[in-house]
Amino acid sequence: MIKPQFESYRYVGEICRLNSQSIVECRLPGSEISGILAVYAKAVPADCVCADGVVQYGGKLFLCIVYEDGDKKVCRAERGAEFYHKAEGEKIAPAHFAKAAFSCANVTWRREGSGLYVSAVVDADIRVYGSKQMDYLVGGDGLIVKKDVARVHKTVCVSGETEGEDEFDADHIGDILLHSEKAVVNRVHASSGQIDVEGEISLHICVLKGEDDVCSYERLIPYKISLPSEEAFGRIIAGARVDVKSAHLSAGTDEEKGASHILFAYTLSAECFLTVVDEIAVVESWAEEVTALTLNQTSISISGSNTVQLVATTTPSGKTVTWASSDLAIATVSGTGLVTGVNNGTAVITASCGDLTARCSAVVSGFAVLESISAVYTQSGTVYDTDTLDSLKTDLVV
Repeated sequence: MIKPQFESYRYVGEICRLNSQSIVECRLPGSEISGILAVYAKAVPADCVCADGVVQYGGKLFLCIVYEDGDKKVCRAERGAEFYHKAEGEKIAPAHFAKAAFSCANVTWRREGSGLYVSAVVDADIRVYGSKQMDYLVGGDGLIVKKDVARVHKTVCVSGETEGEDEFDADHIGDILLHSEKAVVNRVHASSGQIDVEGEISLHICVLKGEDDVCSYERLIPYKISLPSEEAFGRIIAGARVDVKSAHLSAGTDEEKGASHILFAYTLSAECFLTVVDEIAVVESWAEEVTALTLNQTSISISGSNTVQLVATTTPSGKTVTWASSDLAIATVSGTGLVTGVNNGTAVITASCGDLTARCSAVVSGFAVLESISAVYTQSGTVYDTDTLDSLKTDLVV
């Protein structure tokens, strides 16, 4: 009886990926706005909770709006709106956790009554993680196994935030109309219990220098985020996503020098994903161990070219048996154990199954034996036998 032995390996891995869209809008007093010049929209994740078959997520939409007022003066306004939405998935359970990344598209505006409504489509890319279990065979009683190494990729999520500032000088500006920020990840390195994320913040600023003189500035600001992690050892594949969670710009002006000093304060939110590779010895293939192999006969006698059927019995039954003859000139054996006489003599028939063998001695007899006969030749009435002919070495006529 076989008794297989199994073990279980539990780890955290990706359950599924979801995509969802929602429309978020803000209201502005329409009486103050004669026309929209530009709108920048950015959505920042907040809560992300898993329930039965659904991920409930929320965030905040930030809008930076440049417009003309009734006097055709260029002005700006900043608004924010919280939003909540859900994404459905059959595999999602309350024990899971999710991470969401937002992007904004299709920014539009419309007048309705006394208000002006600015809306944006928020696209949510959601990854759901949870506990997984792999059950695998390691061996057992009565089994012959062949093992191999299975590589399991488990996911570790590490989150963190950092704050920073950047200062730079610019020409004299009247007002900051619009600004956008995007964090780019250049390098992620995980080792010695720490994750280091390095990259740059791409900062774009649209400013008003005079009453209607608009210009822009671009700036790359390097950053580095270091997060502790107990899993940051060994064979690791590391990745990260960094978002600008909040940004604030202020400008101080030196009227005498005709220059401005801009201060950019920001908060970065980092989501790091470690793929840790664990190696596990698992059974690649297995077979039931054969404990006994016997033949129905240990010796047989075959007359001439007749046949004798040998029967092999295995424990457990039904296992494949291979057959072989020690001398094919005496006796042959088929793949089913049928022994056939070929010539007088003795051959050993061997049955094999795994590491076990069983043998049977096959004695073959009954084939005719040719005796040597002396041929007689004559020449001119003289009789010669073959031995004499060999010594004469002369041409003879039979």
